[in-house]
Amino acid sequence: MSFSAELQRIVELGLELRDLSQYENFEAVLIGFGNLPQFFDTLFEVCAASLFSRLETTERLRFAPLYKVRDRQKRPDFDVHSRLGVLSVECKRPHSLVQRAAETFRVIARALHQAMKAVDWPRELRLGVEIMAPLREAPSSLAERLVNLALAGPREDGAEIRHGTVRAFVQLRKSPFCLTDVRFGHDVMILDRDEATGLFNPDFTMLRVVNNGLGHQVAQSVGRRLAEALSQLPSENGGVIVLGDVPRRVADGAIARRIDEPAYGRILAFVVHEADDFHFTYRTYRPDAIQELLGSGPRPLVPAA
Repeated sequence: MSFSAELQRIVELGLELRDLSQYENFEAVLIGFGNLPQFFDTLFEVCAASLFSRLETTERLRFAPLYKVRDRQKRPDFDVHSRLGVLSVECKRPHSLVQRAAETFRVIARALHQAMKAVDWPRELRLGVEIMAPLREAPSSLAERLVNLALAGPREDGAEIRHGTVRAFVQLRKSPFCLTDVRFGHDVMILDRDEATGLFNPDFTMLRVVNNGLGHQVAQSVGRRLAEALSQLPSENGGVIVLGDVPRRVADGAIARRIDEPAYGRILAFVVHEADDFHFTYRTYRPDAIQELLGSGPRPLVPAA
């Protein structure tokens, strides 16, 4: 992450905390920041709470409300009081070991992108990389070696390269991907001209990196976290489960397997946070309720005059 992006997030966090400080039991949020293992979970909770606080339909919030769920005391992250009544919200990220593995994967993807830029990678080619097992060398040196091997090898479409625990394909960018069925991946796009395009448009993708073994680990972790979130939510309120630090396609798959289960019947919506945006998933017969909840969307964060 660049310094400017980090600075922007710090400013946003300050604005979020300022606005959220007016709501009930805000002190519970500050306690979470004081617990180092919970720091990033609390940071994500603040981001989600800020979204709900800025909806025009939200009347008030209460952090860490106390409920009795199956004869045990439970505290969802926060309650949202709105025109729909009271919604209890629980925010979850994958378990820490899976988070670290996912961050390592992102480091590898960034290293490959930097190595391609360093050699002025030909715009008519794409590189597809599959990580089949843990790396045996530093991401930067592996990326440099792999990119050089790709450029030095045969240029026919679909040429395969093997290096350690990684395999790669050099392709014409206009050709279909050799790497398909991506469950956990990272795509880098380039734009040849001023043209609107959707995310992950294959015609503009110069680099695709996948690790489907990691995708399985993340999917399992997400499933466990969804079950944990459900156990925190009281039956008397509608529920919302918010997932963060999960690739959208992995989260959507986990949600699709549960959205129609009777156990999740009281969940009004599942929300996935990705790339500074929130994506709502709900049962097909509840669109009016979601639209009423969201209204015209969240108000922007603005500094005090």
